Amino acid sequence: MNPAAPLPTLPEHLGAAQWELTLRRLADDLTTGTDASRFLGPGIDYAQSRLYQPGDPIKSIDWRTTARAGRVHVKAFQSARRSGLHVLLDASASMRLATAPVSKLQAALWIGAALALVGIRRRSPVGLWIAGLPRASAALCTPTLDRARLWATLDAARAAIAKPPSALATLGQPPLTLANALDELAAADRSIATVLVLADMHEPDAWQAAARVAQRHDLSVLQLADPAEGRPLAAGFVLARQAESDTPVLLSPGTTAAAFGTPLGQRPDFAAAIPHTVINTADPGRVIIAQVRRLLSAGHARRAAR
Repeated sequence: MNPAAPLPTLPEHLGAAQWELTLRRLADDLTTGTDASRFLGPGIDYAQSRLYQPGDPIKSIDWRTTARAGRVHVKAFQSARRSGLHVLLDASASMRLATAPVSKLQAALWIGAALALVGIRRRSPVGLWIAGLPRASAALCTPTLDRARLWATLDAARAAIAKPPSALATLGQPPLTLANALDELAAADRSIATVLVLADMHEPDAWQAAARVAQRHDLSVLQLADPAEGRPLAAGFVLARQAESDTPVLLSPGTTAAAFGTPLGQRPDFAAAIPHTVINTADPGRVIIAQVRRLLSAGHARRAAR
């Protein structure tokens, strides 16, 4: 992948081989030069002390317990379990906005799929969730270490996202909202897991749901932004409707499309502790990759400090 170029365009139009090759290269770029990752476990954890048995290494002797009990004890360790990784993509109508070569939805698919592949490489069970689509067409993969199953789910997600909104509307089902997907994810995994949300966070209840999930899980938000959303209207007036809530919005000179939802780069006070970065779809690939890597590194540092 050319680091000076934007993210690859139109993943739904690539052939299977080119899609997989490009995705693997993007995953390589996300991890090159750093072995520390939020997907790595802490190694081995102390479990208990037990009586010494012939063949136990001398360095494992628990001298404090041995002195207290009067018999030689050794420390027993257990391998740390890998925490699960959930990648949640928002495929709602507002994510399809594109004034740059890559739409927010396409960028979310590239980054989310690459992060899922990184998780599998790190031996973390990976789950994939797609919000904003009817349940009948939304790809879903519960946490798994099965590469074939994950690739099949990624291919299904790519196909579902490629469908125009008019084709999805014929299914006659309401879309799975981002807030509902977050709540269902939290209910499905009771253990502490890593949750990566790729969305524009324009849905009214998105931040509230993210804050609820963050109370238990290690959640981070990669907020996708189109250049037009931060560009003020130069002249005239635009009457439009918010993609998620169908709320009418009147844009006047000096206002931006951020009036459609939470202003870009700003979180409500109650969600200020949630790790978060804004990804501009017009930025070169190297800038986006650096942002994602910084967010992952910050998450690894938080977990190591616990």
